[in-house]
Amino acid sequence: MVKRFLVLFLGVSLLSIGLIWSQEPPQQLKDKILKSQVAVIRGPNLVPSLWVNCCSNGCEKVLENKGFMLVNDITIYIHNSGDRDSTSTTGKVEFFDVFTNSNRIFNFSVGAVPAKGWASNINPRKITGPFLVAKDKGITVIVTFKDMRGHPKTNTQKETACSELY
Repeated sequence: MVKRFLVLFLGVSLLSIGLIWSQEPPQQLKDKILKSQVAVIRGPNLVPSLWVNCCSNGCEKVLENKGFMLVNDITIYIHNSGDRDSTSTTGKVEFFDVFTNSNRIFNFSVGAVPAKGWASNINPRKITGPFLVAKDKGITVIVTFKDMRGHPKTNTQKETACSELY
């Protein structure tokens, strides 16, 4: 009985840790985004970013030297750098996949994001590959939202390299 309880407790703990990790971006991604935001912005300002998880089985160095990224998955993060909460909105991730020889577009939705906060309700948050992406074209994330006056505003971020933990 105690063994079952311990296994159940361990399973619930690991699941909750996984859910918490999936909502918060890695620290180096947070640092990169927050460093780029110097001025105070009136109203909501959604800043998109991507965590590009690439294959790491040795062959990726050959592809990297040839100008490609072998991508396992892409995780979307949105930060509101403004001084007001945002409303719900949508966005998309775009890139050219060499494997399928086609432009790939993945749409996502974002719930309201608190001022100076991170979006916890992006659907879908993760795009699973594999994808082969040319580094010079990169992967672009675009989010369109309403400013204080209700006018549409678009922010874009382009990633041309794999994300790495430092």
